Amino acid sequence: MKNLIQTALCMAAILMPFSLIAQDSEAIEEVIVSATKKDSSAQDVPIALDVITSDQIDALNIDTLRDISARIPTLSTNYNTDPFQASIRIRGIGSSQSDASLEAGVAIIVDGVYLNRTGLGLNDLTDIERIEVLQGPQGTLYGKNANAGVINITTKSPIIGDDDGYIEIESGDYGQQRFTGSFSKTLTDIAAMRFSFNKNESDGWMSNAADGTKANSANDETYSLKFYLNPTDKTSIVFTHTDLTKDANCCAADSPANQGTILAGAQANNRTLAPLGITDDYIFSANNAPKFNLDTKLTSLRIDSERENGTFTIILAENEFDMAKVVDADFSGVDLINSARDQEGSASSQEIRFASNMIGSWEYILGFYNYESDLREFGNNSVSIGDDWTTTTTAVLNGFNAQFGTTLTQLATLQANGGTLTASQAATLTQLTSQKTALTGLTMMARPGDRIEQDMTWNGSMSALFGTATNHFSDTLRLNLGVRYSDEDKDADLYAQTYLVGTMQAPPTLAAMIPNVSAGDLIPRQMTAAQWPINGFLNNVDDTFSRNVTSTTYSVSLQKDIQEDVMLYASVATGFKSGGFNATGESPSEGFFREYEDEESTNFEIGIKSRINNGKTQINATVFDMETEKLQGVKQLEFGTVVYNSTIPAKRLGVDLNVITKISPNLVANFGYIHLDDDEADISTNAAIRLTPAMAYNVGFSHFLSLGNGKVHTRVDYSYDDDMEVTSNYSTDPALAELPSSFKEPRDRENLNVKIAWSNDNLEVAYWVKNATDHFHERLVTKPNALVGQNFAVFAMAPKTHGFSIKYNF
Repeated sequence: MKNLIQTALCMAAILMPFSLIAQDSEAIEEVIVSATKKDSSAQDVPIALDVITSDQIDALNIDTLRDISARIPTLSTNYNTDPFQASIRIRGIGSSQSDASLEAGVAIIVDGVYLNRTGLGLNDLTDIERIEVLQGPQGTLYGKNANAGVINITTKSPIIGDDDGYIEIESGDYGQQRFTGSFSKTLTDIAAMRFSFNKNESDGWMSNAADGTKANSANDETYSLKFYLNPTDKTSIVFTHTDLTKDANCCAADSPANQGTILAGAQANNRTLAPLGITDDYIFSANNAPKFNLDTKLTSLRIDSERENGTFTIILAENEFDMAKVVDADFSGVDLINSARDQEGSASSQEIRFASNMIGSWEYILGFYNYESDLREFGNNSVSIGDDWTTTTTAVLNGFNAQFGTTLTQLATLQANGGTLTASQAATLTQLTSQKTALTGLTMMARPGDRIEQDMTWNGSMSALFGTATNHFSDTLRLNLGVRYSDEDKDADLYAQTYLVGTMQAPPTLAAMIPNVSAGDLIPRQMTAAQWPINGFLNNVDDTFSRNVTSTTYSVSLQKDIQEDVMLYASVATGFKSGGFNATGESPSEGFFREYEDEESTNFEIGIKSRINNGKTQINATVFDMETEKLQGVKQLEFGTVVYNSTIPAKRLGVDLNVITKISPNLVANFGYIHLDDDEADISTNAAIRLTPAMAYNVGFSHFLSLGNGKVHTRVDYSYDDDMEVTSNYSTDPALAELPSSFKEPRDRENLNVKIAWSNDNLEVAYWVKNATDHFHERLVTKPNALVGQNFAVFAMAPKTHGFSIKYNF
């Protein structure tokens, strides 16, 4: 069935993800973007660029960036326990922020303001004018952390004399209720305001077998206020304030829960588990439902002043957030290991730039950018041992003794009395002795109340000078040069300490490590805190770190108009992302250290942007060769995680194709395709393609039909991602040795979304379906945890959902 769908859709039309479709015109309407920090036609910008406009956000039923990634093949998003551990990748390059210190590789910009946490951009999209996805390094104009690309979001602004608005109500599966709207109001001849809001609630699409509660729910609210002031014909001022809150049971994961430790713990503590194995029933078990709470505010002021030779722009911004999360770290209904951490952060930025008009054959942009940020991660129970630990590990040990105790005693006695053991008996004795020692150690290792507390801060500051210059050699030939110089400081004050409760008898091996302690002595367990194996989740530390780095990035592009609506371009661009100091810790014996190194990208690109068939067909194609040195990534060790750099350059040789064609005045089709080649990089180097497909495409159709005093708009979108690994570590990593092979195998994904709407100038009534194929897709599989019997987590994509909406425009 999947191949039939793919073949039918691919042969039906050739298309491109996303340009504005004018239904009352034969030609495709021009889209204006700000990708180069000057308003230009998307077809004139020498960058591989995808654009989604406000009308398309509505037509495609797009709510978040995750919906966008399903419709732009080059873009992928993923996260595990919460949105603040998200990763966004473009062309297979990007970083997960599952370590608080790690910055994103794809910059998210909202109204010219950089958001320093990916999770701040994974919220409901409200009152959006357009979204631009810029592929490849954008270090010259966007600077910080734009190694893989940029997601540039522009929200709607009020227009003096244009008072309008809308209210929309949506209802869907799993108790979803969404209420959203906005309105603009002219205040005076020189002032206007716009207010927008969004409230989204849902019960959640996963059920906790332990207590029947729901997870992966939503309880989000967004409020935004904009003031527009036009004191003179040549000056405009825009003030924006946005307040967003999230209070969700997110994000739950299924787990097999069929290992001896989990089963014994469930029986000993009368806990309820989800059905054994990984199934598509969206049932999980957890003693603590996952929690994610976020409160964030973004305030900005933009001043544009037209001068004789250009436009002077100032953007001032402040952003702050508070986040709290709770995770059942053993992913079962047995209370073994938990994690509760908070984050709070703030950032301020100032950008001043001048964009010239044409001066002779030249035009240029000169600018200064300053950015400061503070991030704190803290918690008294960042890692903690649950109430069921002792009863569970004792039950496991008792079960072992009941099953193997007699055999072990007999063989040990025979050996002690000088008897001769067969080779088979000797092997059995060795194995059983090792297993009992490990189980006994597991029982003694931890007790309910043991915990690790942390209080870590990262402070950063960066200043940059940047500029671009474009020479128009002729009406058809242009050369653009750009450069950016940055100076960045990072300081970290990291504290994490283990606290162990009660006392214990010192075993011989431990007594030998502690001065003035003999085997059998009764000692406070706190004396063993430095040797606690669970420290791997959060290494004990009390130290400060600092680093300074300067960087220079550049861009060069040559554009040639070979016809009026056909442009060829060639470009080279670089990007830079500074290193830092990871929160979790280090493992020097394995080559992982507290400090990780800078990441640098270089991209060569040749492309064509064209309109043919009297403007009814638009074809954009790009061939690129991108190389990222020391790509930053997160790796799960036996206990815990570390941030590390790729040992070889991450290479991406690929092709990107985007086409849109207006088959008839009432039927439009689009197609997007990307293919990546990583030069057969060894997957263990962190340079190979992972968690993103090497090939992906999207097919979409829009059909319009007059009906009554309005029209019926049908939109169908199908996307396909080719086989890819979805494991947290590369599949051949020894840390995944206990993971069943079926979860290491690459898997593909497909998604079908449909929206049917009737609308006129004032009213829209719509029915929509997401993931209409209702296929079960794993988006991330974690490393098995030896402390809980090799249990592991499987985070799934959302199931099929459908609903209705009604929208009133006024």
